[in-house]
Amino acid sequence: MADNCRQFITAEDNRPFFLYFCTADPHRGGGKATELPHQPDRFGNREKPYPGVEDVTYNPKDVVVPDFLPDTPECRAELAQYYQAVSRVDRGVGRLIEHLKKAGKYDNTVVIYISDNGIPFPAPRRPRTSPASTCRASCARPGSRRKASRATRW
Repeated sequence: MADNCRQFITAEDNRPFFLYFCTADPHRGGGKATELPHQPDRFGNREKPYPGVEDVTYNPKDVVVPDFLPDTPECRAELAQYYQAVSRVDRGVGRLIEHLKKAGKYDNTVVIYISDNGIPFPAPRRPRTSPASTCRASCARPGSRRKASRATRW
């Protein structure tokens, strides 16, 4: 997806721009990985990786299980798929930033990286004391040496 933005980013145009880089990852609904034990949700993962994208995969036995989730084989299988999708998003944003740097526009660009609703597992969407309801969004201007300010809390 980041490569699809390259032409826009590298255009010989010095006007300010807005780019909404919105991925479908890591949402549920991409079907079940029926070839895997416990048949976890795919979270957008494919049996064959996206062209030009090297998949980062996780062994369910090795994943970190947040304390608000049950440590079961089924949950571990789901988390492994979820972490794979999150890693793909991370690599995509990294690639987008590479394009900004190569175009000489990174130091004059504000990047806001935010999720719309947190991890898609039961506990985070519960009371305000859950991990997802206390996450913060932060912004900092390019080149700032100060820590990012806490812009939002929800």
